Amino acid sequence: MALCASFDGSRMSCAAAPCRDGWSNDCAAVPVDTARSVARLLGHGGIVRMYRLGGVLGIAFGQTEVACRLSDAYSMDAGFVLARRYVFAFCLVRRRLESILRRATILMENRIRDLSILVAPGLLLVRSSNTVREKMEEVIVPAGLNYGMLGSELIVNADWVRDVLTDACPYLVSFNVCTDRLSVMLAGHAAPVSHRHVLPLVRSGFDD
Repeated sequence: MALCASFDGSRMSCAAAPCRDGWSNDCAAVPVDTARSVARLLGHGGIVRMYRLGGVLGIAFGQTEVACRLSDAYSMDAGFVLARRYVFAFCLVRRRLESILRRATILMENRIRDLSILVAPGLLLVRSSNTVREKMEEVIVPAGLNYGMLGSELIVNADWVRDVLTDACPYLVSFNVCTDRLSVMLAGHAAPVSHRHVLPLVRSGFDD
């Protein structure tokens, strides 16, 4: 299994995909611009062979081979995302979530991007507002719900959630809350690649 992750200081995205053959415990980190350049060359299909030689990461596909200089060969350890304990809260149809985000962000101001999701019996109450007291409230029925989360309120940055949805997310997107109540993991599966995105909670709104 190949595990890839990207960081920006407060957020983390993680993707896992099965390997056809070969196995190694090596890890490597490359600059974001390098990863984007390689992604443009790869396109959307085919088999990629990756190997590490000293301070260089080799990526071979078709008749092309690219050598990438490593930024830090030992700094990336995406495994901790899977090791941390996240509790399932609810899941939503992706298109429904995208529609809500579009309406919610219309009201938001540049400095206030908070989106509140309150878990109620059998439904979710989604709210956003601005400083001139305009509000958006919408009640939606989730595709799945953990009734142990009733009364909990998750407050996240709407732009960060929308950024996650630009990825190749599946039909359903689930929200999973870390036991420390400081972050939420948005997870989905688009076989054979699974995607996990960890976002910090602005506030958790849990009843202690």
